[in-house]
Amino acid sequence: DQANRDFSIDLSKSFVAGDRLCDVQLAHAVDAPGILVLTGYGKEEHAAWNAPRNPEYVAQSLADAVRWWGADHGLPVSP
Repeated sequence: DQANRDFSIDLSKSFVAGDRLCDVQLAHAVDAPGILVLTGYGKEEHAAWNAPRNPEYVAQSLADAVRWWGADHGLPVSP
């Protein structure tokens, strides 16, 4: 909410990517898609996932998350 106020972020055109359950929960709290990235803590978090709502996408890397988001929104994203 603070970042939204400070930077006028359009949450309808945003997503949150992270390697923790709390990152995905943050996304869902602001009605944005949550992407779990399997790098860092992501594989461990994914294996132990116990949340009422799943991430919209599970990405192999941050670059994979950006490609998925871009393709889903008609943006030109290089491989």
